[in-house]
Amino acid sequence: MKNILCILFFFCPFLLFASSPSRGMMAIHQGEGTVSVSWKLFGSDKGNIYFDLYRSAPNGKKIKLNAAPLTTSTYFLDKQVDTSVSQTYLLVVGYGKSKATKQVASYELTPKLASVPYFSIPLQPLVFDTAHVFQPNDASIGDLDGDGEPEIVIKRMGAFYACSQKGMCPHTLILEAYKLNGKRLWQIDL
Repeated sequence: MKNILCILFFFCPFLLFASSPSRGMMAIHQGEGTVSVSWKLFGSDKGNIYFDLYRSAPNGKKIKLNAAPLTTSTYFLDKQVDTSVSQTYLLVVGYGKSKATKQVASYELTPKLASVPYFSIPLQPLVFDTAHVFQPNDASIGDLDGDGEPEIVIKRMGAFYACSQKGMCPHTLILEAYKLNGKRLWQIDL
């Protein structure tokens, strides 16, 4: 398996990264022109925060997607989207009754990204594993380098072995950290 599918980002939009200046906005095409858009809510956000979500097509026309300010969710379903052209989602934040708002995030959904309902990260091959024995087995996310964007930690273990019993696994475990663009940050042989 050369890629790890990162569907978990859409099932965990509530993840809080306290050091994060980024809302971690993502958009995934669910099929039939429906796009799921999610972003993070910070633990430091005030209780009177609200969000407005816009979509901007290549022609530059911005469309406000929500009829009322979004106050109870960081997840939005955008329907009837033309995914054959790039669509840019813009997130605007405001507080209370104030008219002052600020764009805090954007995400470009290209036709290539919209062609599948998941986010894929290419895994780099292990130099010593020419037989492809080590397969991805588990994953966790977190902000590992303090840049506000989530990274993913992958556990790879030897295939075809019952590693739950001491002494039964002839291979070690490998932990790797990746940026969402596929850049490997580090690798540890346990």
